[in-house]
Amino acid sequence: MKKLLYITNARIPTEKAHGIQIMKMCEAFSKAGAKVELVVPKRKNPITTDPFEYYSVEKNFSIKKLFNFDIRFLGPLRFYLQLLSFSLSALFFVIKSDADYIYSRTEFLLFFLSFFKKNLYWEMHTKSNKKMSLAVARRVKKVVAISNGLKQYLIENGIQEDKILVAHDGVDLAEFDISESKEELREELELPKDKKIIGYVGKMSGVGESKGVEGIIEAFSLLHKKNINVFLMLVGANDDEREGLRVLLKKYNIGEEKCALIGHVLHAQIPKYLKAADVLVMNYSSSDHFFSPLKLFEYMASGTMIVTSDMPNIREVLNENNAVLVEPDNPESLVEGINKLLNDLELSGKISKQTFEDVQKYSWQKRAGRILNFM
Repeated sequence: MKKLLYITNARIPTEKAHGIQIMKMCEAFSKAGAKVELVVPKRKNPITTDPFEYYSVEKNFSIKKLFNFDIRFLGPLRFYLQLLSFSLSALFFVIKSDADYIYSRTEFLLFFLSFFKKNLYWEMHTKSNKKMSLAVARRVKKVVAISNGLKQYLIENGIQEDKILVAHDGVDLAEFDISESKEELREELELPKDKKIIGYVGKMSGVGESKGVEGIIEAFSLLHKKNINVFLMLVGANDDEREGLRVLLKKYNIGEEKCALIGHVLHAQIPKYLKAADVLVMNYSSSDHFFSPLKLFEYMASGTMIVTSDMPNIREVLNENNAVLVEPDNPESLVEGINKLLNDLELSGKISKQTFEDVQKYSWQKRAGRILNFM
C-alpha cells in the first residue's frame, strides 16, 4: 500500500470551501487504496467539532497537527511567521517520513521542501504569484491543475505537458441522495413553498475578492419587478459579511419578506438548501479565468437548474446542454437567464436531467483514482 502525506497550511476544520476539498480528497485517496495522513498546523480554532464529524467524512485516514507560531497581535507579520514556522515543522516531519507521495496545495511549503525531498506533488489552484508558481511547478515531480486554463498557463511558461494532470474539483454524490421532496425540504428549512426560489450557496467573498453576490442581488431586484413570485436565498455569509449584505438588500429595495439571509451552515446541510431552490446562480467576474469552484459541482449534484457566468473555465464543465450561461458582469443578462429557466419548463427539465448525468464523472472517488494513477 502506497503511503501519501497530504500536507498543507490550512486550519482544519474551517468554514471555508478548501477545508471540504482537503478532507474529502483524503477520504477518497484512502478509499482508492492509499494509506493517508493529513498534516496541518496546530492553530487556534473557533470550531471545536471533530473534523471527521464536521465534514461528514469517514475516519479512514489520520490527522497530524504540527507546531507553528500563530500569534494574532503581530498583524500582517502573523501570516509569514505562521507559514515559515509550519514549513520548518513540516520539514522535520517529512525528513523522517517514508511516504511515497508528499502532496500539497501550499506553494511556499512545497518550494521549501523541494530542497530536501523529491517525491513532491502540487495541486495547483491559482497562479497568484507567477514567479513562485513557476518555480514550484519546475521543482515538484508532477502538478495536478484544477482547470485546463491553469495547465495551458504552465505550458506557455515552459512546463512539460506530460508533467501536468487536469483534475477538476469534485463532489460527494451520496450526500445528495435525499428522500425528502422540495416541499418537505422547504418546510424543514423554513423557506416559502409558494415562491420560485433563486439561490446562492457559498462564501460571499474570498481572499478579499467578491464572489459576485452584489450582482446577484441587483439582478434579483430587476427580476422581482418583472415577477413578484420570486424569492432570494443567500446561504453561507459569516457574521462580518451579513451586515454588508443587509446594506445591499436595502440599497436594492429588497425587504425581509423577499429574501432569506442564512449564515454559515454545516456542510451536511448544504444539499438540502441546494435542492430546495428552483434556480441556483453563480455570478463571476470576467477577470476570473482559472479557478474551478467547488459549488459548481455541488450545484450540479443537486439536480437544480443552474445559471452561471459564461467563462472559459466554467465551460470546461458546463455548456448550453446542462446550464444557462450568461454574460459576466451583466445583471440584466443574469435576469434573462433566470427567466429563461422559470418560463420554459421543457428546457429546464432537459437541462436539469443533463446536469445530473454529467456530474456523475466528478465524484471525489474518481478524482482520487485518476490522481493516484498519474502519480
